[in-house]
Amino acid sequence: MRELIRYRRSLIEERAREINDIQKILEAANIILYSVATNALSKSGRP
Repeated sequence: MRELIRYRRSLIEERAREINDIQKILEAANIILYSVATNALSKSGRP
């Protein structure tokens, strides 16, 4: 059970890192979504 919880936590952390990376890349390209959508990968941020 502990291994499962650790694995799940690592997946959540990895997903958060990837989301942050995507937002940084978009901001570097002068594409700022926070004025339109709070989260680029949320339901409101998807095309």
